Amino acid sequence: GHTGTEKMTVGDCKDLTKELRELVTHQHPFNKTPPRHAHATWIRPVKTVKIKFAEWTEGGAMRQTSIEGFIEFPPHECVLERT
Repeated sequence: GHTGTEKMTVGDCKDLTKELRELVTHQHPFNKTPPRHAHATWIRPVKTVKIKFAEWTEGGAMRQTSIEGFIEFPPHECVLERT
């Protein structure tokens, strides 16, 4: 997507790409496909990632996101904490 990978090595990215290919689905969790992501590749939600970001936009999106790493946490229990 639009998330930086500053802490990931080239090897990490290759391994992740291989893993994600096996999780591809044509379904997404939204009522309507977000216009900006009309051509996105969607995956089943089985991995959990910790993200850091600079700030919230006025529209409620995260700005300047980057992956901190993957964590062992059930994706269905994830909560977006907005502070």
